[in-house]
Parts: sequence; C-alpha cells; structure tokens
Amino acid sequence: MQPAKQTRLITMSVTSNWKQQIDTYNLWYLNKTGLKYHWQGKDLFQLKLLVKHLEHEKISLADFLNKVTGLWYQDKLTVPILNSQYNQIMLQAQTKQAFPDRYDRKFEDTLENDQLSKYWQHLRKIGFSKVYSTGGGSKWAKVDGYSE
Repeated sequence: MQPAKQTRLITMSVTSNWKQQIDTYNLWYLNKTGLKYHWQGKDLFQLKLLVKHLEHEKISLADFLNKVTGLWYQDKLTVPILNSQYNQIMLQAQTKQAFPDRYDRKFEDTLENDQLSKYWQHLRKIGFSKVYSTGGGSKWAKVDGYSE
C-alpha cells in the first residue's frame, strides 16, 4: 500500500504591500468600468505574477495599468487576462511612445532597419498605406474610410 499523496496548499498572506497593490488595482478598475472588482482565488496569484514582471522591469503597478489603452480591453480587465497580455500591453505602450501617429519623412530617415520596420507596422496599424508613384519613390497616406 502506497502512502497517501500529500497535497500542498499554496497560500499568500496579504501584507500591507499587497494590500496597496490590491487597492491600486481596485481603484483603477473602478475608474475604468465604474464597477467594483470581484476578486476570485486565482486573481491574487495572478497579481503576484504580474507584479514580479513589473518589478523586473522596474515599473509600478499603477504605471503599468495606465498603459492599458484601446478598445481591446473592454470586458477583459481581469487580473489573469492583463497578466497574460503583459507583453502585448508593454509592446503597444512602447510603440505609442516611440513613433508619431503620422507619417514623418525626416523621422523615417533617422531609423535603422529594425526600427524602420516597426515604424511601418505602426503606420499600417493606425490606417496608413504605402503609395507608390509612377515616377518612382513612395510615400505614406491615410487610407480612406479607416477609423480607429
């Protein structure tokens, strides 16, 4: 007969630092949705994972939450979803800070290969398309009917 399998219960004590993190999230959620966040068991664990990411990047939870913008997040503001979308949120925030929301030829000329490619992706994402002229060369123009 084999001994009974031991199970470990993982618990997290809510220290004052965690209370502050929870309060930060609650306030942000209330401001975004107008509703009180209903915490589930998995949320505290997911918050801990999210805060570990942020500590590694030296970003506060409040600063990270302020980076959550756009329509994608509607009805998706749970801690587990934000944790799973961490990389996408950070990439979106970096792209918005790094590139202007318009075509700028002088700015484009200052970029290296990788950054140039990312700038073009950014332009496409906000509704621009590359237009080629018959005389050679190209420029970027806003696509008609595009709405963000």
